[in-house]
Amino acid sequence: MAKKQLAPVVIHPAAVEMIPANLLFLNPDNPKKPMSKNRLKGLNRSLTEFGLRDMIKVAPHPEVPGAYLVLDGNTRLEALRSRAEENVKIPCLVHADLTTYEKITAFVLTFDRNVKAYDEDAVFDQLRALVDAGEDVGTLAELVSLPNLQEYLDEVGRFDNSNSFDPEFLFERDSLIISASKKEIDKIRALLRSVKGKTARHERVSLILKDIDSDDETLTLFLSVAARMKGVS
Repeated sequence: MAKKQLAPVVIHPAAVEMIPANLLFLNPDNPKKPMSKNRLKGLNRSLTEFGLRDMIKVAPHPEVPGAYLVLDGNTRLEALRSRAEENVKIPCLVHADLTTYEKITAFVLTFDRNVKAYDEDAVFDQLRALVDAGEDVGTLAELVSLPNLQEYLDEVGRFDNSNSFDPEFLFERDSLIISASKKEIDKIRALLRSVKGKTARHERVSLILKDIDSDDETLTLFLSVAARMKGVS
């Protein structure tokens, strides 16, 4: 069977302009959820440490001549406004062809729908390397929105430095002890994260899971229920 030929991508020209903040309007119909407190703290820390390194995507405002409506970057704009003058100029990528609310809404709903996926092991390896090189762990914790980063690094280091359980990974929580390979435990944790995300919208399950702050607690709950379902007390 011949491979389906994909249509060529249309490359739309977009201009980079420095636009005063007071000419930028937040999107009142922005469908994205507000940032969590930790992520918002990380954004502000990033602005403090590195400044604004990217552009806010905008389109001509359909109703206000000379003004622009934000397509992507509403939260960044709010953060910038909280610490800068209204007439400060902000780098923007202007999509001049999106001239109606309908076109703007369609773009916003379809743009950047994929959540960035990171290899957790690679991320923590790099964070550990930065800490070992002298970077402040508190600053890193805020930047990556992981307030318990030091605890995690200490915990992983405890097992990494223990030859007694290599290649076995010992997981202990309260009175429940599980001995298995680290790979197997990681797979269970990944499954739990997936299950927790899919069931969060169901009220009864949400009530059980809402106070669980870590994968360790979720793993304990999951395995306890699984054991009881098999008739193990």
